[in-house]
Amino acid sequence: MESADDELTGLAAGTVVLAFVGSALVGFIAAGPLGAFLGAALAAFGGIMGVSRTRMLGTRRMLDEPRVDLRPLPPQQALAVLSTLASPQGRATFRSALLARLDEIRAVAPRDPHEALILARELSADHPRNPAARAELSRRLLAVGERRASLQVGSEALALALDGGMNPAAAALFDELAEHRDALVLAPHHLERLARVLEHHADPAGSAWCRARLHHGPRATR
Repeated sequence: MESADDELTGLAAGTVVLAFVGSALVGFIAAGPLGAFLGAALAAFGGIMGVSRTRMLGTRRMLDEPRVDLRPLPPQQALAVLSTLASPQGRATFRSALLARLDEIRAVAPRDPHEALILARELSADHPRNPAARAELSRRLLAVGERRASLQVGSEALALALDGGMNPAAAALFDELAEHRDALVLAPHHLERLARVLEHHADPAGSAWCRARLHHGPRATR
């Protein structure tokens, strides 16, 4: 099955051919062979620019995808993940499966927090480098009163989001953990990165907290 970008490129190429023929015909009627040549040349130039822009936008969307850290995985599993993510359909399937399991956990949580915690542990074990899975485990631990473990996992989720360039997710998770942020454990380079992220996301107080923790240690933020 072709991706949306391939379909758009094919459509753009077809449009170029039609424009080329149409412009040549109009130019020939208006000014003879010279007009046909000029019309075709202008159509070809415009078409090439259009196709190039379509491909550029497709490449940008690919580069905007969150990075997947495959280093902790065994070689065969890493290759399987790469194969899945190699196509737009694979990336969509990968995300949809994860989101479906997150939705299941959140549906179970109100009626059975401990069952939701079991599901969250399983999800986190299957996706140990995914910040969304780790953040959900942090929430479920906190819901059953395991605050220390929750904030340890929450710290890991924040670090994973920052390492993966998922800045909006990192800012949202930090805001979610704001009440417990003094118990977060983040490496200096994560604190520095988080300070810049929060400043960019209009949270100067959070940014100041990170810088105080970075330069003066935990006592400065208590």
